[in-house]
Amino acid sequence: MSAHSPAEPSRIAIVKLGALGDLVHTLPAFQLLRRRFPTAVIRWIVHPPGAALLAHVTGLDEVLAVDRRRPGELARFIARHHGRFDCLLDFQGLYKSAVLSRLLGGENIGFARENLRERGAAALYHRRAVPLAEGRHVVWKNIHLLHTLGIAPAPFAPSLQAPPLPPSLREFLDRGAGPAASLTLLNVGGGWPTKVLAPAVWIELARELAPKTPLALLWGTPAEERRAREIAAATSLPVVPFLDFGGLISLLARVRTLVSADSLPLHLADALGTPTVGYFGPTSPRRNGPLNPLSLVVGEPPACGFCYLRRCATMTCMKTITAARLAVAIRQIHASTR
Repeated sequence: MSAHSPAEPSRIAIVKLGALGDLVHTLPAFQLLRRRFPTAVIRWIVHPPGAALLAHVTGLDEVLAVDRRRPGELARFIARHHGRFDCLLDFQGLYKSAVLSRLLGGENIGFARENLRERGAAALYHRRAVPLAEGRHVVWKNIHLLHTLGIAPAPFAPSLQAPPLPPSLREFLDRGAGPAASLTLLNVGGGWPTKVLAPAVWIELARELAPKTPLALLWGTPAEERRAREIAAATSLPVVPFLDFGGLISLLARVRTLVSADSLPLHLADALGTPTVGYFGPTSPRRNGPLNPLSLVVGEPPACGFCYLRRCATMTCMKTITAARLAVAIRQIHASTR
């Protein structure tokens, strides 16, 4: 350790501001950090939307929400928390996170320049990780940063705590959706337009599987709810009520399977140990896909490469994801988990 922090840090900050799926991908690194420093005070600095999600993570001492888009609030946050940390681990790797961690005092630690999207941020770190070959899953990239504190990669278990089913979910299941443990959830959202399957694919999948496979439609935004209602009208599948993070975690921890794009529900289910069928178009399953050995991925590496674009005129990669392929994957998981 440098002069900025003691050999055994007792006050640690994780700097991972968002997005929500990225927070979930940082949980294994947090778990190994907690295992190595069981008595340290570990705080997580995050944008306000992520604070509600992190409230369900066990082992965190404090979640510190900051809205960097409001300069007055950001300045007050820095003044309030300056000097509270021995070291700050910047898993975000952007200028905004590197500047914030630098201004908070203590030793700030980040990725090597070669592993940063905004490479100039490396100059703001007191210490950097050794370079890492890109292409591995982002979970293992995050764990790699811990070697700066003498923590080697190791197996990890879920860090999320599933609360009891909320009344709205219990009522939904009692009305006819069936026991949660028998359900396969179809997440009709995707966050980006380029990750969203057409309603016709979901309708064909429902007709392929129902009624032998109990299905329910999961959504999270008004646009996704409209899509879910359209699919429900054509298939009579039940639509899950709106869920906050606690309700979503509670349901995902109990269902049989989730079918989802590269989005928050997929990553939460994976973190909870629930088998998933992840379908991938513009993003790489090698970097973002499920790590559960029981899970499967549907999709083909696009000829145009994993572009990570939110808009596309052709959507060629998503056209390889058919109801038939999804149904095969679902049945394969169910056969292996009987």
